[in-house]
Amino acid sequence: MEFAGIKNYPLLELGLSQIYLNENKILEIEKWFNSCDMSVFSPIKVHDFGNGKYTIVDGHSRAYVAHKNGVMQVPIVYDNDKLITGKMGQKLYHADLIWCERFGIENISHLENRIISKEKYQKLWIERCDKSYNLLSQTTEAERDILAQTHFNNEWVVKMYNSFQDEDNL
Repeated sequence: MEFAGIKNYPLLELGLSQIYLNENKILEIEKWFNSCDMSVFSPIKVHDFGNGKYTIVDGHSRAYVAHKNGVMQVPIVYDNDKLITGKMGQKLYHADLIWCERFGIENISHLENRIISKEKYQKLWIERCDKSYNLLSQTTEAERDILAQTHFNNEWVVKMYNSFQDEDNL
């Protein structure tokens, strides 16, 4: 579904890769946003992660403000940045898509009650992304599968606080 250039696309058909919005960013965008003059509205960056849907990778806050102001279509541009298309980027965005699915967040209107203060955004979203990156970059797929199947309150599972890795050992 890759495309070149900029095209207008139905806002509510765009997938999401974020489960919270920063209240401060929303307020800043609302200062300059004008639904009658979209010429200052930069295209929303999207990518197809194999689910047949364009997913927003940059511009969730702008998309939300557009939606809140009754805009039905927004300009989008396909993002092929290495941060997204690389192996780690694909893993991270896949995790984001799973989070959105778990929370029932299917389109931009579902973020209406998920606008939080800058401080909460830092704690709930940015730190969550950092933890996800650390987990994905420091564990194997097999280890993540075990973690996904294990209940954290299981008395038989030893909590790991630190680890090291060499050629033979983790």
